[in-house]
Amino acid sequence: CMGQGVRWIAGPVWDTYAYSAHMGYGVSWELEGFAGHEFIIIRSLDCTGQAHPDFLTSCAMCSGLRAAPDFHRFIDRSQGGAQPHMPWKYLSARQLRTLLADSRKLCNRLKLDLLTYKRKNQRLKKKVDDYQRMLMMLSGNHIAGVSRLLSTALRNGASPTAICDRLQMAISGTYCPHGNWSDREFDVAFLIKALGGPRLLYALQKAEGYPSLTTLRRHKHVPELTISSDIPSRSEITMNIDAFFGEKGRKPPSNPKKGVVLLMDGVAIDEAVRLEFTENRMVGTCREHSKGIKKTVDEIDDIINLAKALKKDDVCHYGKEATVAGIAPITDRKDYAVAPVCTSCSCKAETADEMQGWITEILESWKASPNGEARHGPIYIVATDGESSFRRLRYTLFLKEDLDPKSDIGKIICSCPGINTRTGPNGVLGTCDPKHIIKRFATMLRSSKGIQLGQDHITSEQVFEVLCLLDDMPKSKATLLLNPQDKQNVPKAVKLLQSLFDLNKIQNVVVSPAILHRFRAVAFISKVISYFLFPFILVNMSLSEQIKSLSTYSHLITALYRKHRTGFMSSALIADSQSIVKNIFLTAARLQVLDPTIEYFILQEGTDRLEGVFSQTRTQDHSRNFDIRQLAQKLSIGAEINAIFQRYPDLDRGHVRRNLVNVRGIDHMNPDSWNGDVCVGNVNIPAEYLSGRKEADLLLVDYFGPHERIDWDELFRTNGIDHLRPEGDYVGSSVISASADDRTRLDADDVGHGLLDGGLLDLFEGPKQWTDSPLAYNDALEHLEDESSDVQINASSPTVDRNYLMYQGRREHKANLVDKLLGMSSQGRKAIDRLNRVKGNAIEASLRTDHNPLNFETYNNEDNKIKVGDLGATLVRVDNNICLAVVEALNFQQSTSKSTVASIDVEDLDNMAKKTTVAIQILQLVPSENPPPSSFFWTWPEGEYVQIQDHKKGGDKYPILQRHFSTRIPGRLFYPLSPQVIYNMHNKPVWSIRNSELKETLDEMWSSLNPETDEIITHVQALLTISAGNGLPYISQDVPQLYLAGAAAVFVASSSEKLRSDDIVKCKLCPKVVKLNQMRRHIGEHILHARRYRTDPALQISLNACGWCGLDGCKTQITLKPKLKIVSNCDYHYAGMQYSRAQTYGDKSPCTNVPLSCPLCSSGGSGPQTFWKYNFLYHMATFHLNDEGDTVPIPYALLKNTHITKEEELKMGVQPEKTEEHRD
Repeated sequence: CMGQGVRWIAGPVWDTYAYSAHMGYGVSWELEGFAGHEFIIIRSLDCTGQAHPDFLTSCAMCSGLRAAPDFHRFIDRSQGGAQPHMPWKYLSARQLRTLLADSRKLCNRLKLDLLTYKRKNQRLKKKVDDYQRMLMMLSGNHIAGVSRLLSTALRNGASPTAICDRLQMAISGTYCPHGNWSDREFDVAFLIKALGGPRLLYALQKAEGYPSLTTLRRHKHVPELTISSDIPSRSEITMNIDAFFGEKGRKPPSNPKKGVVLLMDGVAIDEAVRLEFTENRMVGTCREHSKGIKKTVDEIDDIINLAKALKKDDVCHYGKEATVAGIAPITDRKDYAVAPVCTSCSCKAETADEMQGWITEILESWKASPNGEARHGPIYIVATDGESSFRRLRYTLFLKEDLDPKSDIGKIICSCPGINTRTGPNGVLGTCDPKHIIKRFATMLRSSKGIQLGQDHITSEQVFEVLCLLDDMPKSKATLLLNPQDKQNVPKAVKLLQSLFDLNKIQNVVVSPAILHRFRAVAFISKVISYFLFPFILVNMSLSEQIKSLSTYSHLITALYRKHRTGFMSSALIADSQSIVKNIFLTAARLQVLDPTIEYFILQEGTDRLEGVFSQTRTQDHSRNFDIRQLAQKLSIGAEINAIFQRYPDLDRGHVRRNLVNVRGIDHMNPDSWNGDVCVGNVNIPAEYLSGRKEADLLLVDYFGPHERIDWDELFRTNGIDHLRPEGDYVGSSVISASADDRTRLDADDVGHGLLDGGLLDLFEGPKQWTDSPLAYNDALEHLEDESSDVQINASSPTVDRNYLMYQGRREHKANLVDKLLGMSSQGRKAIDRLNRVKGNAIEASLRTDHNPLNFETYNNEDNKIKVGDLGATLVRVDNNICLAVVEALNFQQSTSKSTVASIDVEDLDNMAKKTTVAIQILQLVPSENPPPSSFFWTWPEGEYVQIQDHKKGGDKYPILQRHFSTRIPGRLFYPLSPQVIYNMHNKPVWSIRNSELKETLDEMWSSLNPETDEIITHVQALLTISAGNGLPYISQDVPQLYLAGAAAVFVASSSEKLRSDDIVKCKLCPKVVKLNQMRRHIGEHILHARRYRTDPALQISLNACGWCGLDGCKTQITLKPKLKIVSNCDYHYAGMQYSRAQTYGDKSPCTNVPLSCPLCSSGGSGPQTFWKYNFLYHMATFHLNDEGDTVPIPYALLKNTHITKEEELKMGVQPEKTEEHRD
């Protein structure tokens, strides 16, 4: 076999044949030889060596290699390039060369890549070094505005090295980034400026890189509150709504359907007119009277005209306070701040009807504005303070519609009988501020007016006595709590009410019978008040407990009003507190229907949140007071502060103290401090309401007895009877007429203006001094004083440009001219201390204010002192009898002061210069049982008092008012007693007074009235008059009587009522009958005729004849101070006589015979005597002769007053010759 020849198609055999494949056992043949460049001879490894006949030169095995698969694969591998991962022994020389070349290229490329990576690694290492350097710079240095520096550098593509270089420059102070502040940084800068001031912003600008003040003003938009110079208009209100509640203002709540509350309150401002630059108008005048006066400043005459209007009080006034209206969510745990929607000045002369118009504009503007109701929810509540105009507004505007009893809310409220179901348009409710109610509770307890509870009259002095019984209550602390000067101090008011409630925890008290009796009454009063107070201050109370407590309060006040009218609590206080209770019940029901998961915080009731805004306005800078323009600016800033805190809650620290459990004297609280469950869905409103009613019943029965139980269901079934209308008419507003027997003005808070405030007795009233102090104006107004010219609404004057005017030949800015020509009123700058500022007092007035009107430190136990609760005796008139009455001292007043004191010196009772008066109640005494006459005594076992004044309509169920059981008497009519304390069968201390002591006191008091002199007339008529059958006189068959039978009849007119001027009466000296107002002239003719003719032609006339009737024995007395007063026991006493006209001669009334007070008697020390003018000579001869029998020198004024002219005698029927004869 010669082998097998094969054509090699892969290329040149020398270059493409993989010879190395024959190494080992990779192929099944061996290369035998070559036949040129294209043919090879191969032999099979299994060759037989013998050619096969069929194949000529090769064997079968060799011949089969041409078709062998492995040979064809070998050829295929030899063609083309090397396959990946092919063993090198299968590669041809060409493939190996190609692979080597590729490997060389790869090696070169890898070398380049390695070099590249080395360079890149070096760069990255440098970057890491730069970053480490940057980190060290940031950690070791304080760089202002570093975030803006980095963001600017990165935005500009700066390298780390460049950034490090900039940081190094910033550290060295040679580079500072400008601009690129975020909205948050602008807001923080605004907070810094608003809360810390411009100096703090400058410091933080340098230290922290915040925007400068000019940059902040240029980029930070703060919404401005538009001031209403007249009655607020819809356009002004809408502008404010869009500014503070739009996209850039307050964020809408999560559930707008909860609704919002409109809060309204007044704040004292400096009385000044200022120029508002944006509107080019003057603001600061009252909205009530400035309508129609041009306030835009286009010319100098506009300023002059307003100045003239301000000089005339009936045209226009400076604004004394600013009325601010704000909007806030009704309730929320986090978002509950107020934003303003309106402010305008007021002179406090606005009526409720006038106010109703622009408040309606606010309601309608909010409803129509896309940034109002549509974005934040409807207004459901209008909250105000306790001012009378606001109270009347609640009655006129928010009681127009009846709640639908078939609605979901109506079904809940109608299950609570007694709650008033009338609302305003669209269901709007009117409410008051609980803080004002709490302050007025404290004022009620501090007032000298006192509180009527049953027959007891509780005064502030008695509250002081009882308060001092607490273990931790020294007199100094009690005095501070009861000081009525600081009426606006809420923490002090809360402390007082909480301390008084602690009286209910005292079990056994060892005190006098009077104090023990008052102790129970004061404890009851404190408990009644606590049902209103505690739901707002006890943070552990749930909403169910709050609802129940307020229901108890509401029922108690309704019952006490029906019993005492305004004797227990003023009508205004009743109306305001009951409105709050009503609003809470209706709001809780509405929220419960809306979403049972809502939390309702009743501590957000009222205007307290608006008061918080006012506190921010007073603390934004060093000026605690402000004018109207400054107020608007500060309100705008305050609203923006709240909006920023709402946008960034992490910036707001909230309230520092959140745990308020067992804390006393709480004022402002926040929802996070409340621990009780206030979810409306967990409250059964009707059940809690009825439970509170039951608790009120138990308290009333416990104090007054079972006869005071009220059938509430029967009461409230009466149409028109509810808690706001206990007797059918609304309480607290003159919109509804008051009861005929309750003369207290219902549209004013009558706390502190009651029966026992003093000034009752004419004997101690001083002359009233009235001083007019017109407003003083700046010297710049002197040229404007032209009283005859009217206010010009339109005038003309040349102007220079928009901001400047020509005035007196000089070009001045409008704002300077407004300040110069209008500026501030003389009483315009308000006091800076809180007590005077809340009263609206100017600085000058505050310097003259008495800051200590009430001093309980006068209360002490010295022997020469008489104090509150001590017993005394006085004389009273019962029919025609003069009786002794044992009284209890409630408080004392001296001189013309309206303040009361708790104790006085005994000598002060008779000191006429101090004009002491004593508030009293008369004790209803009971005689002892079967003692011997020598030891007979009277006791006060039941703690009851004598009714001083009868009900005008009669009946036992008519209300018990203060005047029915208490009054005030002169100190000289109060005689101290020395009672003893005994214990009854119940071991209760009671007063005991011996009858012999009372009898001696009666005789002594009667002697002190000087019954032998004319003064007895005044003294007897000044005595307190009491109807028979009310417990006086004290009568017992076993002892001498304690009254003077018929004594009063001797010194008062016999007729029960004085005659009228036109009554026809018969002369007691002649048969003639004349009218009463002509009887004095008729009697004067009798007297003159008797004196001039030596005897009257008709009858004999006494030398001391009465000028009323002509008889002898009548007593008449005239007193000139504090005001002229004539008293007489004559039946013909003409009480309507005009004294000044009667003592002046006239053709129609010639008789000048009038009572005169003798100055000679006063100078003699025997007391002033009263004589009739025509009896002057008799009086001189009787009382003013010297030892020689001559008359003493007569003062000229007395001679002038007693001189009778010839014209008068002639007109009275005396012939001229008789007059001459008498004078000779």
